[in-house]
Amino acid sequence: LLSTRVPRGIGPSYQLTWRQIVRPRGKLVVFVNAYDRNDRYWSFPTGREDTFPRATNCPDQSVLETDQLAVQPDTPPGRYWVEAGLIDPTTKQRVPFLSTDGKLVTRVVIGSFWMYPPGVYGPGALPLPLGPSYALGDTISLDDATVDGGLVPGGKLAVRLRWADRRPMTTDYTVFVHVVDSSGTILAQYDGQPAEGTYPTSVWQPGESVVDHVSVALPKAIPAGSYDVQVGLYDLKSGKRLIVSGSDGRPIGDHLTIATLRP
Repeated sequence: LLSTRVPRGIGPSYQLTWRQIVRPRGKLVVFVNAYDRNDRYWSFPTGREDTFPRATNCPDQSVLETDQLAVQPDTPPGRYWVEAGLIDPTTKQRVPFLSTDGKLVTRVVIGSFWMYPPGVYGPGALPLPLGPSYALGDTISLDDATVDGGLVPGGKLAVRLRWADRRPMTTDYTVFVHVVDSSGTILAQYDGQPAEGTYPTSVWQPGESVVDHVSVALPKAIPAGSYDVQVGLYDLKSGKRLIVSGSDGRPIGDHLTIATLRP
């Protein structure tokens, strides 16, 4: 695969190198497909796929094929795998061939790619943050945070978070947004993976920005008082939160208060 991260609705570019050892008895067509973790297919033929035998038959010579995978316009964000192989258009059956370990297979998985969800931006695509940035651990920074709406009983609080990846990581961190009273009791909360689980932190690339929109459902009864909106990240397996540090590098705690509200 020549690209492993693509915008929604656009497939990755790929390159295949074939070697025709002998001339096939009948026409064979190359297939390249994208499928998700449930083995559902999200691509379709373009008509540009290579065929064997070729118009100029060159036995034992390498044939280079470069193209872009055509995916369905409604392909949802997430991770997809790409397979390649040959199909007999007469029988509609895949042609088996030997894998590197000597087994008969009908496809080769050439890699996987991520389709960006809305709100993911490459390095330099967004202007520099106007306010201070906060580091969470040594891997992620929170460059901006806004809270829209008030503490309306039975309503929802809209929170916009702009994250940035500082360095590669292997952990899928969970975002938490908690609304707590003066005693630390949680009134309402949201816990979930960034981008609604479609782009986990372990696949973020250094320099990327992820704008996350979070909706916090509020209870029907909200006692009078002052409430802080707290934000942070934690490892779901261990429950350990990342330490938040200010622009001066000094630790603030295991969360950041981004707003104080009253009903």
